[in-house]
Amino acid sequence: MNKKRLLIFVLLVALVMALAACSPDYKWGPLDTGAADNSPLVSNGGSVVAYKGYIYFINGTTSTYEAENVFGEVVYGSVCRIAASKLDSVKENDFGTDEYAQALGAEVLAPKAVFSSNTTDARLNGIYIFNDRLYYTPPSDTLASDGSVRNTMLDIMSVKLDGTDTKRVYTLGSNSLSVGMFETDGGVFALFVDGDANLVSLNLESGVETKADEKVTSSALDVENASIVYTKDVVTEKENQGTETTADYNELYVLKAGQTAPSKIMTGQHADGQDVSYDFDVSIASAANGFVYFNISSDAHGRDGMYRISQSVTDKRLADATLLYRNVLSGASAYQDGFVYYNSTSKYIQFVKEGQAAKNLYYTETSPTFKFIEEETLYFEMDSALWSIPLSGETDADTLLANKLTDKVNATSWLNYDILDGKVFYMYTDDDVYLHFSEIGEAAKDKEIETYVLALADEE
Repeated sequence: MNKKRLLIFVLLVALVMALAACSPDYKWGPLDTGAADNSPLVSNGGSVVAYKGYIYFINGTTSTYEAENVFGEVVYGSVCRIAASKLDSVKENDFGTDEYAQALGAEVLAPKAVFSSNTTDARLNGIYIFNDRLYYTPPSDTLASDGSVRNTMLDIMSVKLDGTDTKRVYTLGSNSLSVGMFETDGGVFALFVDGDANLVSLNLESGVETKADEKVTSSALDVENASIVYTKDVVTEKENQGTETTADYNELYVLKAGQTAPSKIMTGQHADGQDVSYDFDVSIASAANGFVYFNISSDAHGRDGMYRISQSVTDKRLADATLLYRNVLSGASAYQDGFVYYNSTSKYIQFVKEGQAAKNLYYTETSPTFKFIEEETLYFEMDSALWSIPLSGETDADTLLANKLTDKVNATSWLNYDILDGKVFYMYTDDDVYLHFSEIGEAAKDKEIETYVLALADEE
């Protein structure tokens, strides 16, 4: 081998070694899959997911992105799993004992700590399963140009359900972004607005991102419809002057998961025959079940209130939206063809829809904090506990007994409660912040709540 060939060989070896040093070693598993069955996917997202005979859960939550997070060395905060048939064993043994650990048989599936700083919509965070892969978001371990760890960012990672084939899919530029993950006929996608106000559609299987729009001013994710709705200002450039003007109205758009071209739902521009004083800004309140709920405030023509419009319509005006309520509302939750909110004057939780008087659902002098609506049940925090009331059927609002589900509240602001198999799961602080659960049961006065821990203790 001459000197030139030897030099080339040495350089190639050095390059391979350098690349190997920069590439994380994600070797893990395989875990045994002997408990697998054909049970369906339940409670996707959040702190706990059930699928094919196993329960996958976040094994406690860390309060900071700076926590030690070396792949393969993490137990607390990692993603763990148990055979679904073993869940009730925690009722028979005390957490922290050998008997508890042996009966539960918990295993680490993804040995990195899950994290988020997105508290705007905590139901978007947590772990997801799509196409027999689990997706999660640990603080990034990628390096900046100065060699520092970029742990204020989040990596979207995925792993097979036996713990093998871990991949870093994408690195989010911030740990506080609201990211929706969805499965469609065309694959698995994430939708979000990045820190530069760009609307991004990310293919979670290929890692390919598409910038679908820019200069987004506000947004909301619709989990049920696998979509993101957003507003943009209307900016025009004055010809030959190099200056821009912003109109006194904005426009509302939608992008479905798997698509790359947004659709304009409506404009706040005045209708034909009206002057510019009728222009208004759409203020998104929420998006749910294929509809957008939005507010108009301080309107010169008395049109203040909460409205609803379908995400499937295109290029509409205000006349095409439905006025639900003659006042601007915050804290309301979309439900069916209206919304549920707490009337602080009458002290009733009420259901409101177009053209009908508000329906009283439940009387409480203590103001509730709505968490979510699921299967025609409203879940809310009140008096340092989680409660629920039915939204369907005929009930007497003055005598209805709310169902007390916990005797403590969720301790992790970036995770919500999860409902699974007649149980409510949530993070709570003992010595560490571990996953707890209690049976939902029936509403009863002076109801006693038994609380159990679901966790794999970190021996360090």
